[in-house]
Amino acid sequence: MVLKEIVKEWLNQHNYDGLFNDDCSCVISDLMPCNEPWTQCEAGHHIPCPGPESCDYGEDCGGHIGL
Repeated sequence: MVLKEIVKEWLNQHNYDGLFNDDCSCVISDLMPCNEPWTQCEAGHHIPCPGPESCDYGEDCGGHIGL
């Protein structure tokens, strides 16, 4: 089992939706899109996007992972 699979399994077992840090977030279905583990990531839950003016992507992205 590789690290990505271990992390996915742990997140699922503990009812988390993905990982996040100060710069980005990723959901379990697209975990570690940069293909590298980042030691500053934390487990988090899905939170709705507050709207286009608050989203880093400039549009309503549907949500983020956070505390």
